[in-house]
Amino acid sequence: MGQSPRSKLSLFVLFFAGILLLIFLNERGFLNSTKNALLTVSVPLQNVSALAADKVNYFGQALWEIKNIKEENEKFSSENLELKGVVSGLEEIKRENDFLRQQLGLEEKPDDVLILAGVIGRDPLTFGRAILIDKGARDGIREKTAVISAGNILVGQIIEVYENSAKVRLLTDISSKVPALTQDSRMDGLIKGDGTASLTMDLISKEKELAVGERAISSGLEGIYPKGLLIGEVEEVFSADNQFFQKAKIKAAVDFQNLESVLVLKKQ
Repeated sequence: MGQSPRSKLSLFVLFFAGILLLIFLNERGFLNSTKNALLTVSVPLQNVSALAADKVNYFGQALWEIKNIKEENEKFSSENLELKGVVSGLEEIKRENDFLRQQLGLEEKPDDVLILAGVIGRDPLTFGRAILIDKGARDGIREKTAVISAGNILVGQIIEVYENSAKVRLLTDISSKVPALTQDSRMDGLIKGDGTASLTMDLISKEKELAVGERAISSGLEGIYPKGLLIGEVEEVFSADNQFFQKAKIKAAVDFQNLESVLVLKKQ
């Protein structure tokens, strides 16, 4: 059942009277002790709440800064990788420029053109005695042209040409034969490959004594190799009384296993 109008009026009168009583007691100072007790309890709670809020704000700011630092580190790492790539490319360009600069000692011939080529592989069928280069018919490469290395050193000749590459037969191949000349004693001979890192100079006249350490160069008699290209040095001399000629073991001037770039002597 609902309350009667008289009961509602009684409650309102009591509520209003209570408010008036609290106002009267507050003005007379009777509630000061109660207010002090409430402040004593509430102030520390407010301080704790404020400190907790500060900690939360600081933690949130720290997380934001960590996120920014991480993003900046990722950006710097990416830029660092790009810079490393640029530096690597510049080093390769410098290496090629140094390589070409070393070739300036080559005797200048107006009919010859030097084509720089990179070594891209080795022919497994020749057991490393032939290499593949990244220049071919499109670049004007032709068969039976000489190939040299840094320092005016003979490497071999072009034996097969493809559209974008070519095969170079090295001096160490057993089918390689180069007319040669000893630089000091001026004795002719024929340098052959024996399938190893060494070369053999055969058909050397016995008119003069051949000295160990003497250089062997191309004589230019065959027509493929220009005269004066360094081949190697005399490492050992073989001469028998019952033979008309003497032989010499030649240490190649170039490391065929570590060739990275070569020059093709293209004739116009």
